[in-house]
Amino acid sequence: MAVDVMEILADWQHFRRTESGANVRTSCILPSGSLLSVSVQPAMDGWIVCDEGSVVADVASQGFDVDTSLRGLSSKLTRMGLHVQGGKIYSDRVSTGDLPYMVAYLATSALDASRWLMNAASKANKSDVADGLRLLVDGRFNEYRMTEPLTVSGKSSKSYSFENVLVLPSHGRLILDPVTRHDGSIKSRLVANLDVAQAGHENLVQRIVYDADDGWEQQELALLAVGAPTIRLSRLAEVVERMVA
Repeated sequence: MAVDVMEILADWQHFRRTESGANVRTSCILPSGSLLSVSVQPAMDGWIVCDEGSVVADVASQGFDVDTSLRGLSSKLTRMGLHVQGGKIYSDRVSTGDLPYMVAYLATSALDASRWLMNAASKANKSDVADGLRLLVDGRFNEYRMTEPLTVSGKSSKSYSFENVLVLPSHGRLILDPVTRHDGSIKSRLVANLDVAQAGHENLVQRIVYDADDGWEQQELALLAVGAPTIRLSRLAEVVERMVA
């Protein structure tokens, strides 16, 4: 590694030489709270800056399945002049003069990518809960399922649409409304179910379905229960079996 490059990189407070290049610890804070470090490796007539997989690993460590979101991340980074391969975010080859800029650019872009990936992965988790509920209803209780979504009005006169609705032997209707452990989902499901419940519809039973693997806290479930009783997805089959017996 050329001496002049070492001098340029030495402007970063947390900088160290590695066997083939250098490592720079930036001030960018990842979702887990750790500081992002990037590597600088020599390339033909220049340098390549890489996060060494820190962003993808950090988001995955929060319990998110990131694999389904990597293609979208790749497209996003390509538009920013960066790349992702094997979970690593890296730059094109840059000159010695452009190296300080690229270290800062990749670090801030990687931080933005971590936020994007966290959001994309959380949305994927949302679809997992809804898909799990839909598969269960289709597989076990399809004969009771309404063929079209149910639209009902709340006390506020606002209309709400529910996709997973069963017609019970008592001729009542059972709403199974999926929710995920994210503020927007919690708020929207609470508001919708509470508004519908306060409208006092006859023969309408409401249940909010959640996935216990999402690490719910008791106060979050208690809040949801204000809108409607909650059921773990893993226990849903046995609960519904009793209701349709």
